[in-house]
Amino acid sequence: MTNLKKTLIQFAKYLIGVLLGFYLIVLVTGEVMGLSAQKAKFLETFPDWTMTLIKHPIHYWWQYVIADHNPLALFGSIAVIGYMVFFALKSSAKHKDWETADTETHGSATWGHLKALLNKSYKESKAKDVSSNFETSLNQDTLKAIKEQEERS
Repeated sequence: MTNLKKTLIQFAKYLIGVLLGFYLIVLVTGEVMGLSAQKAKFLETFPDWTMTLIKHPIHYWWQYVIADHNPLALFGSIAVIGYMVFFALKSSAKHKDWETADTETHGSATWGHLKALLNKSYKESKAKDVSSNFETSLNQDTLKAIKEQEERS
């Protein structure tokens, strides 16, 4: 992927996060405003008021933040933006720690060379010898039980 495409994907993630945060701010602020306006009848009007907030979040966000300067919506929106900026900076810093070099490494682990991995004793042993050595190192009762179970199935 190109850098532009990666950047756009990252931007889209954070934009969706900000929009969801604003959506929650609208719902919370709207419910608080509905409760303050209709204290006695709030439980009766709660479902209708909630559906109105859910259907028109942009209108109510604009009304609460821009038109009315509602402190709950205003500070909530600022907090959402601040949190997303912090999260974006923090996650990009962590992501750089996990980047690997072109030497086929991951973190502090490095891949061994084939000669180092396949030492002289391994090269000289045959597959049958390796298999028989492995089988003798196992508990023979367990090995018999496994073989019998394989034969049954």
